Amino acid sequence: MSDSTSPLISVCIPTYNGHPYIETLITELLRSSRSDFEIVVSDDCSTDETWDFVVRVSQTDQRLRCFRNESNLGMDRNFAACVARARGRFVWLTGQDDRLFHEGLDAIAAMILARPELDFLHLNYTRVEEAKSDGASIRPVAGDQHQFGVGIDSFLARTGGWLPTFLPLFVMKRALWEGVDISHYFGTYFCQVGAFVESSRAIRWCHLDGNYVVGLTPVNGWQFKPLSYARIVFGNYIMLDRVERRCDWLGPAFIRTQYRKIYDQLVYVLIMLSACRLRVDDPLLEGMKQAASRVPYVSLTLRLMLHMPAPLGKLAVLLIKARRVLRRFRSGMQSRLSTRSAAQGAGSS
Repeated sequence: MSDSTSPLISVCIPTYNGHPYIETLITELLRSSRSDFEIVVSDDCSTDETWDFVVRVSQTDQRLRCFRNESNLGMDRNFAACVARARGRFVWLTGQDDRLFHEGLDAIAAMILARPELDFLHLNYTRVEEAKSDGASIRPVAGDQHQFGVGIDSFLARTGGWLPTFLPLFVMKRALWEGVDISHYFGTYFCQVGAFVESSRAIRWCHLDGNYVVGLTPVNGWQFKPLSYARIVFGNYIMLDRVERRCDWLGPAFIRTQYRKIYDQLVYVLIMLSACRLRVDDPLLEGMKQAASRVPYVSLTLRLMLHMPAPLGKLAVLLIKARRVLRRFRSGMQSRLSTRSAAQGAGSS
């Protein structure tokens, strides 16, 4: 397919047993009247209804293209396979259980067409916990206070130092992605961040104002599974270690800053592993040890907490839960006091 007939945007959905979430995601996107986008689904040998659903829909709407891997590739390799199958000028990555409003396609396309020099768009989102709400009341919000910059330093200044780790906020020029050897980040669960950082020295970025993304935390998501959470946190450190070694222009301050930002996550996950008497896979653990060796206090924390007795880990979990309850109580009290003060002020006016 030539550039003149290629889609403007490829929405890339790597999936494994994504039903029913993926049905909601695709159905919403296909509500768009646009014809200059495609949805690319890379199914990693699902055993549920995912494959049957995407095949059925693709037969009635050619904007959906679906592929099934011959064997299970795992998360990172499936991400890479999905983008490799895309034809769009830009790729919009998303998880199978998140929701993208179809209006977001209009907003992204308008920005790309108005500013053809852009390499990367970063979006906003609303986080929803499935156990508390299905997010049905959330609607897309348009905005016009977009921000622009060049290079990773200006990008991190805008995000408070956070890299674009959350998939649905990630819209990247496909040519940039293809210029990175993604295989260097296999096994980290953050290959998309590796691609961004390697391309970011002079990247022309836009923070797209408005909100077209709902990030769903499923009731059975990795956030609630200590071993899965540990793999994500360890993988983040390993990705940072690998990308900094490949990009010497980043400098040692990059590692120190990024390690510090996710340090609380590391401490929490080490406590959970201790309390639940769990152990991560040896290759991942060795990769984490190597990554941690870059910063002494991270290395020391890892060594000490990996040998934390289970009773101490359980006590730490109880203290964390108590702190969360206290924090929610204080927040609720402050909210009620603010409401009462506002009501009294209105009554006296």
